[in-house]
Amino acid sequence: MSVKKYSGKAHPWQQTFSGREIIFHDILENDDTSQIDITDIAHALARQCRYSGHVRFHYSVGQHSLIASYVMPALGGDPLEGLLHDSHEAYITDLPTPIKRVLGDVWYEFENKMQRKVYDAIAPQLELPMSTVMKMVDYGMLAWESDGFVLERINDWGVPKEIQDLSTRIQDTASLLGLDRQMNSEEVTSLFLKRYEELT
Repeated sequence: MSVKKYSGKAHPWQQTFSGREIIFHDILENDDTSQIDITDIAHALARQCRYSGHVRFHYSVGQHSLIASYVMPALGGDPLEGLLHDSHEAYITDLPTPIKRVLGDVWYEFENKMQRKVYDAIAPQLELPMSTVMKMVDYGMLAWESDGFVLERINDWGVPKEIQDLSTRIQDTASLLGLDRQMNSEEVTSLFLKRYEELT
């Protein structure tokens, strides 16, 4: 994959870790996904902290996604969807759900478009919207993560019993794989890329 270099830019752009230049207009309007790269995605997600950093230790979107990829098959889901369900956040960041709800449709439309373009580049077989199983696993991950792993909920956050039960299965899976611990970004990046190679 070549790395684009621009001497002049007419649209907002972002440099990635590898030196690629992400021009959102080109991606969203011209379907140019040539600069979307799995190595950049793994690197960025391994360094983005969940819950806006309000956690006991650095817990990345990458680690969250890695664990989800191992939980999905047990529920009949696609492990690749589990690994990549937040892949667009490598380019538009991990915005907390309450903020997404404040921004409303404008944000959700932009997020969905970016997710589709990222999928087109690295996993075109994945479909949107997110599968029902993925939504359940993502909710279960939230329940587990906020039940003492990386933070303590001050109330039940409205988590239903069946999702709370799922969080126990997630804990068991993460523990079996040795992923229920503080992990540094280099390790998460490496494991994320290895998992991607296994699944594609």
